[in-house]
Amino acid sequence: MKISQKLTFGFLAIVSLVAVVGSICLYQLHEIAEPLEQDIPETIRTISESSYLDGLAQFIRYYDEVLTQSARNYAFTQDKKWEQRYRDVEPKLGRIIKKAIEGGDEKDKEYFSSVDKANLALVDMEYEAIELVNNRQTEKAVKILEDNEYWNQKKVYEQGLRDYVQRKGVRYDEALATSTEEVELVNNHTRNLIKTSTRLVFVFVAVALILSIGIGYLIFHSISNPIAKLKAAIAQIGAGDLDTRIEVNSNDEIGDLASSFNKMARDLKSTTASIEKLKQAEEKSHKTLKELERFNNLAVGRELRMIGLKKEVDGLLCEFGREEKYKSDYQKIESKSLSGNTD
Repeated sequence: MKISQKLTFGFLAIVSLVAVVGSICLYQLHEIAEPLEQDIPETIRTISESSYLDGLAQFIRYYDEVLTQSARNYAFTQDKKWEQRYRDVEPKLGRIIKKAIEGGDEKDKEYFSSVDKANLALVDMEYEAIELVNNRQTEKAVKILEDNEYWNQKKVYEQGLRDYVQRKGVRYDEALATSTEEVELVNNHTRNLIKTSTRLVFVFVAVALILSIGIGYLIFHSISNPIAKLKAAIAQIGAGDLDTRIEVNSNDEIGDLASSFNKMARDLKSTTASIEKLKQAEEKSHKTLKELERFNNLAVGRELRMIGLKKEVDGLLCEFGREEKYKSDYQKIESKSLSGNTD
């Protein structure tokens, strides 16, 4: 495996470990957030809806009392401010009852619908009484407001509110108890999740850390050890040990470098051996040349001596020839002399 591939593998392994740990952390956070985002808000919503309807019921009761009191005061005093107050409040009561019907469950809608029906009947009678007062028929107006039909509708109106409040009280207590239990359960569940998540995250972080250190050590070991061997081999080569070789156990760039180093060592040894042979041959040639020079000097000396000897011989021969000539000439002269005397 190439060094780049080793480093890439190590990087991807560490990234994968980080991704796994991050995913586990996100999952545990999701598990913790789920009850906080769903269970508790649902409980709060239930209590809030109940509180909202309770507020509407309080306004329904209050505005009904305002309308009843305004209508009766106008009938008995004929003061226009009571008529104006009635006309200002009556639309508000109608809108609030409609909101209560829309905001409750089926049972609440039943209660508030009965209240709405009774309210419409009461409003009709109260407007009729107001018109009678405006027509100066106050006795008839008072009679309408004192009639059994009017008070029967008031009882229906109040009974609807009473039924709602009674049911609401039980439901509110149940909702409060349930919400308390749910909050406690969510609290315990969240606490357990936090403990479990902390342990899991700690374990996975520890495992990821150990694996990361192990992977880093293996990669470092696979790169640094061959480099150290290569450095030691270079030092041995520098010290003159040309038989040094590096064992190749990897297929990466360092393995290629080790193979190249071994080839270089073999070539260097071969070159050194060749140089040594050439040196020995040179020394042998030098000795031979010295011997030849010595023999040459001897031969030259001998030749010179021979030449000198030859010169001496030649000189002697020359002298000997000259003597012979003298002797021959003398003999000739002597012969001539003898011949003259005879004549």
